[in-house]
Amino acid sequence: MAENDYAKAYAAAIIPSGDDSYSSITGSFGIGVPDGLTWTASPSVVSMEGNTATFTQSIDGTLTMTATSGDVSVATELTCKVEVDGIVDVAAEGRTLVEERFYGLDGKPASGNSPASGSGNILIVVSTYSDGSVTATKEAR
Repeated sequence: MAENDYAKAYAAAIIPSGDDSYSSITGSFGIGVPDGLTWTASPSVVSMEGNTATFTQSIDGTLTMTATSGDVSVATELTCKVEVDGIVDVAAEGRTLVEERFYGLDGKPASGNSPASGSGNILIVVSTYSDGSVTATKEAR
């Protein structure tokens, strides 16, 4: 249904983190993900997992996020100033990643506690950061 596609594309939201705004993005941000909607980024400097967009490359300028449902697309421009260190893995809100643990959907640790490269498995990734915070995400690896 075309009306449904319009509703999904226009309802999909970008949710800046902390004190960020559309005109000043400094780190990861939230994205709304209604069923059947896909997000794309131009330039391709973010990875999108679940409802979070995380920077994979540094950017100082405009990032265009496009929500697409069926034939309907809605683009939103964000002004970003994000520095991603290629040596240290930087995660959401500038926290430094200390450890990742991998689990199957059954809750059992993945073999060797690391994902098999290109295996196409869906894993639960538990990430621990230097500030003591912990996140869990579902990822296809």
